[in-house]
Amino acid sequence: MYWQQGTGLSLWRNVMNTLPLIRSQLQRAKRLHKAQLLSTSHGSKYHDQSVLNANSAARKEKAKRLHYVQLMAL
Repeated sequence: MYWQQGTGLSLWRNVMNTLPLIRSQLQRAKRLHKAQLLSTSHGSKYHDQSVLNANSAARKEKAKRLHYVQLMAL
């Protein structure tokens, strides 16, 4: 079936090939699934909120000290 648009070009040539899109969506789903398996296989080390909060507090303190040193250098 060759339909024509207002330009006179056949619509057949303007149809997008969806196979690469489907392939990329499947690959993305596989990567997400592998990441979920990896994160759950390592246990609570990566999901322990107290560890995450401690790391965040340490980063904030380090940033504060660096900022203070930068201010003193001026």
